[in-house]
Amino acid sequence: MDGFEGTNGIESQLVATGLSQMMSLLKDLLTQVDPKFDSFAQKGQFPSWVKREDRKLLQVNGVGSDIIVALDGSGNFTKVMDAVHAAPDYSMKRYVIHIKKGVYIENVEIKKKKWNLMMVGDGMDATIISGNRSFIDGWTTFRSATFGKNYKNTNI
Repeated sequence: MDGFEGTNGIESQLVATGLSQMMSLLKDLLTQVDPKFDSFAQKGQFPSWVKREDRKLLQVNGVGSDIIVALDGSGNFTKVMDAVHAAPDYSMKRYVIHIKKGVYIENVEIKKKKWNLMMVGDGMDATIISGNRSFIDGWTTFRSATFGKNYKNTNI
């Protein structure tokens, strides 16, 4: 498993066993979910666990942003990572980064201290972030996840 290279094996085995048990439990739980809950997004609704302020942000096309990234220089930054670095650490309120249309060739890594980030693009086919790290080059999936404490993104 990625991230456990160089360990004596017991850690990897314990995590693998725990993940296997968790996957089994999740599969059992998913069989009990009412299919009507699968239609939230299709009807423009949100599950009850999505906070009211986040619903507003996700529903509005012209989301208000704290900072803008634009390749053409019309925003505050031209690189996504520069905007991430500018975001406050341990923020208790949502911090919205609007990433304008374009192909951003960079590796975006969000550190643990960057809380409540929300990245909003101009559309799934319009705002693209593409890094160049791969397993063949020695990179693992351990540090490749796109999430953090209360992290959200949309239209990217």
